[in-house]
Amino acid sequence: MNRARLVIVGVLALVGSLAPSSRGDGESRPDALSLEDIRASLGRVHATSCHAREADHAFDYHEITRRVLGRHWRDRTEAERAELVDLLRGHVLTWYTRLCQRQDFVQFDPVVRDGDRAVFSASAIREGHKVSVVYRLRSSDMKHWLVYDVEVAGRSHTRMLYFEFDRILLNEGYAELVARLTAEQDQRKAARTR
Repeated sequence: MNRARLVIVGVLALVGSLAPSSRGDGESRPDALSLEDIRASLGRVHATSCHAREADHAFDYHEITRRVLGRHWRDRTEAERAELVDLLRGHVLTWYTRLCQRQDFVQFDPVVRDGDRAVFSASAIREGHKVSVVYRLRSSDMKHWLVYDVEVAGRSHTRMLYFEFDRILLNEGYAELVARLTAEQDQRKAARTR
């Protein structure tokens, strides 16, 4: 990606981050972006820093958590749901940072929109092989969009977490799931302070 394109992408991401929006779950997301702005923002993360926190505004953690918990979502209290959303946010950002660091993205395809859902793809190079990455987004107002899933080589990260969390919740319970996610969060904090 040449320097002029990086500047344009950065400006689009900055302008888009100023647009107000609603998450659709009752929480205001003043930093949610339009489809093109999210695409540009994620492209900038891949092309420059590979630090997913710079794309934090692009993800719908509430929706990701709801989908990951599946049938277990209705069994959780509002406080438990909020706790899981917070814990899963750190997990998703860590996973996304690793994804960015392992791949050199060569092309983002145009956005395909279908009502309140949208998809865009990227072609990436991983260890010399071309890999498809698909971003799935949703919107409550058709103006401001958030990513709720990322598929790498046909494998949905949200779906993989669903199977893992479902197994833990069925076999070991909610407290064990929280303990594991909390331990993971503590490891990330310890690693940042070293």
